[in-house]
Amino acid sequence: MISYYLQEHIDLVEQRDDSYVQLITLLNETGDYQQAYEKLMGHVFHPWEGGEGKVSTQYEYALVELAKKDIDQCRYQDAVDKLKKALSYPLNLGEGKLPITHDNIIDFYLGLAYKYLKIADESKKYFKLAIQGTGTPAAMIYYNDQPADNIFYQGLALEQLDQSDNAVAKYQTLIDYGKKHLLDKFTMDYFAVSLPDSLLFNEDYQKQNTIYCYYLMGLGYLGLNKDKQADVDFKQAIQLSNDQQGVIRHLHFSKPTVK
Repeated sequence: MISYYLQEHIDLVEQRDDSYVQLITLLNETGDYQQAYEKLMGHVFHPWEGGEGKVSTQYEYALVELAKKDIDQCRYQDAVDKLKKALSYPLNLGEGKLPITHDNIIDFYLGLAYKYLKIADESKKYFKLAIQGTGTPAAMIYYNDQPADNIFYQGLALEQLDQSDNAVAKYQTLIDYGKKHLLDKFTMDYFAVSLPDSLLFNEDYQKQNTIYCYYLMGLGYLGLNKDKQADVDFKQAIQLSNDQQGVIRHLHFSKPTVK
């Protein structure tokens, strides 16, 4: 596997932040969240052109997935501790949090963990935070675009707040966006800033758009409890690329049942 290859040459990988974060990304994608987190915390990153958001994304991803494991194993306070870490970035990551950022995924799981802990006020507080932000999907071309899967977690939080009709509207928005833009012809705005890649190689953004649309439709159907249709769309995305982290995260997702 590529991650093993990179680890065999770790002395070279550690010399370049872009290579090092690629190793961490692969560890997250293969489920080794603890090692991904440890490598993140054991390295000092520096900003680089095209690297905006890459390190912080993997930091949040590792901690959220570790917290989800804690929740599954009834270690709710441990989950809270990890999720609160994920809300702020340590200095060694080499980047700060944008003021427009909404932490919908983190806030949702904080609400869930507190609900299991039977701390109702904190649970409700974080579920309310988890419904904040735009309800309109963006194309996710630039790193400062709000991730559209935030809308999925807005829906999950709304369900926990007994607003099922509003939750359904969120899920339907994802499906409608995916259907509408699935066959779009992609054109790059070269006057834009903050592309998420350094563009050493040509990126197939047309394919990325197709994957993204299948992913959003899958999330929408998952929210509507249409798991078979969600599975169809996620697998369409996986056939095009096996390294879309959102798809990997939700391919075997089950809605929390705590009420």
